[in-house]
Amino acid sequence: MVTPASLSIRARRLLEAGDTAEAIELVSDAARRGDGEALNELGLWHVYGQPLQRDLARARLFFGHAGRAGYKPATTTYAVFVALGAGGEPRWKEAFELLEAAAPDDAMAARQVELLRAMDIGGDGRPQSLPPEEVLARSPVAARRSRLFSPAE
Repeated sequence: MVTPASLSIRARRLLEAGDTAEAIELVSDAARRGDGEALNELGLWHVYGQPLQRDLARARLFFGHAGRAGYKPATTTYAVFVALGAGGEPRWKEAFELLEAAAPDDAMAARQVELLRAMDIGGDGRPQSLPPEEVLARSPVAARRSRLFSPAE
């Protein structure tokens, strides 16, 4: 049995062939019907700035819709946008809750939750402490922090 190419692949082929309007229509039409892959693709296009204008707020919105439509990779991407404040206000607690909710069915989200729980971070997602800074040069200023990440990170 031959399976149709994914929406993203079909859109990419249209873009490579120079049919930008057709690619945008294909993905937009599927997104209007609530297709998670299409919603995610629109989010990616808004991050890349091609073939749509770069707009992190719209990307964040589309990733959120895609995740709620059941497209697992978008849930993690949306959580990252929410945690970092990309395209909107940072909301660490909400981001962590998104990952926790996704974790039972998403191995990547589960791994991120495991890593975050092991980190010495506060309720706002910021480190409670940092390793000491080693100054390498004063002008221009250059420094490093050894062991900033754990082996698991």
